[in-house]
Amino acid sequence: MNSVIMIVYIVCILLLVLFFNLNFSIKEFSFSKSLVLSKYILPTLEDWWNCCMTTPIFDENGKLHVFMSNIPKIGSWLKNSKIEDLTADRLEGP
Repeated sequence: MNSVIMIVYIVCILLLVLFFNLNFSIKEFSFSKSLVLSKYILPTLEDWWNCCMTTPIFDENGKLHVFMSNIPKIGSWLKNSKIEDLTADRLEGP
């Protein structure tokens, strides 16, 4: 009985797509087209993931700080994750 319901479900979806001419393609927005790769990329350690970056913070000396967590790809992320403080003199990086 489950296979009959599945076939009816698939046929209904196909009819809806054909009848309403539904387009399930992904639309590319102008914002995504404006993103450009730059040479200033945060460093990544081998076999680690960078995650959870904070909003850039300026200290009292004018230095920029970004905090992020480094999570190991292998092993216990609860025991081995690290917090890293990236510093720079300007927004573009060191």
